[in-house]
Amino acid sequence: MERRDRVRLNTLEDVVDVAVDGDGRVVHDERWDLFAVFDGDVVYHYCRTGE
Repeated sequence: MERRDRVRLNTLEDVVDVAVDGDGRVVHDERWDLFAVFDGDVVYHYCRTGE
């Protein structure tokens, strides 16, 4: 499995901003209610229910 650095963001809007700035997409994991953007070796994420 590939190692990725993780950056926790404070809001869903922050995740969307990262996606827009990097021309990426927001991925939503419904099971964890987690939103993420993958940018190379970095995952930017926000989870409504905490970690």
